[in-house]
Amino acid sequence: MGGVLETRTDRRRLLAGAGGLLLAGALPRIARAQPDQAAVRFIHPAGFEPISYADADGNAAGLLREALDLVFPAAGLRRDDIVVPWSRGQMMVREGTADAFCTARSVEREQYAQFCDQTLVTMVSGIWHRRDDTRAANVRDMAGLMALRQGNYLGNSWLRDHVPADAAVTWVSDPNSVLKMLVAGYIDAFVQGDLLVAWLVRRAGLTDRLAFTPKAFLEDIPCGLAVRRGHPDCAALVAALDTGMMSVRAEVDQLINRYRPVDS
Repeated sequence: MGGVLETRTDRRRLLAGAGGLLLAGALPRIARAQPDQAAVRFIHPAGFEPISYADADGNAAGLLREALDLVFPAAGLRRDDIVVPWSRGQMMVREGTADAFCTARSVEREQYAQFCDQTLVTMVSGIWHRRDDTRAANVRDMAGLMALRQGNYLGNSWLRDHVPADAAVTWVSDPNSVLKMLVAGYIDAFVQGDLLVAWLVRRAGLTDRLAFTPKAFLEDIPCGLAVRRGHPDCAALVAALDTGMMSVRAEVDQLINRYRPVDS
């Protein structure tokens, strides 16, 4: 939420941790929510299955919501979930009509949001391409990558930060639309992490047509929670979320492993 659910090394791993939900009560430094404390208005990107999407009733669903259901109680915080398109959600945090989101760090986002030190999930970065297109295997750097026709979705700040301003990139509304362009041959490469796109590819029945090639030069994508800098309790919220995350690290990692594709 590269996206949302989107940057840093070539290692295939999730940050390990320890602790459990029961430890939350033994951590006095956690900022406990008071009855009159406003709930944190949290953005859930729509259309990013299995990480974040709206269920049949319009409520937040997916890995992100389940992870937050562990972290927020451990941090002593309440939240209100807001499910909107990712580009709109980022704008809401920037403008102050929402308070927090989960994403990868970028130059733009760090200007208006303070990120937690703890990473929620790390995705392996690489190139999604057609199986019969062998050029991706020979890509070694950004110059080689940009020789391929690129496509990506609006809101992917990582790609905007790392490609030339005049690069020919076809931007569309969501990851599913990028996959359709890739299958149709309108683009050659979709740079994104393994967790999000592998699930979309399998759901669409495209595993025989699309493949993923990890690339060390792209670096893995650590995604974490961030709070808008204009929030009056920004620093306290970030500290509470960090402490809460550490206390449920093992449970969060187990949750992520259930969502991670076995062949990623």
